[in-house]
Amino acid sequence: MKQLSLLIILTLYSLTSYAQFIKIKKGQWFLNNELSYFKTLGNFEDEFGSFVKLNNNNSFKYSKFSLKGRYDYSNKLALTTELPVVNSESSDSNFSRTNSGVPEVSFGVISKKSLWGFKIYPTAKLNIPLYTIDTNTDKSLLSDGAFFVSGGFKAVLSSSHFVPYFDTGIKYRGEGLSTLIYFDTGATAHLGNFFINTALET
Repeated sequence: MKQLSLLIILTLYSLTSYAQFIKIKKGQWFLNNELSYFKTLGNFEDEFGSFVKLNNNNSFKYSKFSLKGRYDYSNKLALTTELPVVNSESSDSNFSRTNSGVPEVSFGVISKKSLWGFKIYPTAKLNIPLYTIDTNTDKSLLSDGAFFVSGGFKAVLSSSHFVPYFDTGIKYRGEGLSTLIYFDTGATAHLGNFFINTALET
């Protein structure tokens, strides 16, 4: 399996997003949004098994705005969907390439259990690509253009203003891409009507 880059993502959530992994109650609907930003100055090279910095301060960055929905089918099972809008930019010493669009749509399920003071949320997700990589154009990438199915669980230690969590699972990808084991950990803090989330992801 191929290791992905290690990165830190700072994400802002609306108030309803915070409730997404806190309480599942039959008949509830949630609509919320998520904004994330990522920038890298290097690539992970299989041949060397390490990160290699791009030349001349070249970089790749993207911002993603996701509209998310959730319906609580029962007190222990929820159905989810997500539609992201991505804007990306690849820059080198001569010029920049940009692109924007909706690269995919996803559907998932979440269930709920409790263990040792944690709330445990087993999850499954299906991602359907709406974007394909066209090697005949000179635009920056919006995604890897592949479908995937994933399964795992998220563990949350609930508190009123500070919520640590960790998330792990396995992701099977199409288009000949490798199968991945993913892991991330972080915490969500309450800031008035918003919550700020800091995560370390692999």
